[in-house]
Amino acid sequence: MLNKTFIILASMKKKKTNPWTIVGITIAIILLIYWLLAATILEEDENVIPILDGTEQVIP
Repeated sequence: MLNKTFIILASMKKKKTNPWTIVGITIAIILLIYWLLAATILEEDENVIPILDGTEQVIP
């Protein structure tokens, strides 16, 4: 019984994290952040200039 426990612990230590998994998760997080920013900031109309008194002026 004790021998099987040591074998299981040894097999768990041998398992290494694939570096491509880390790269994939990083890219997924960056794309998620970009998507959230695009949904809020980049969606604004490009032809409208905000004026300081609260109104907006459309560029002809």
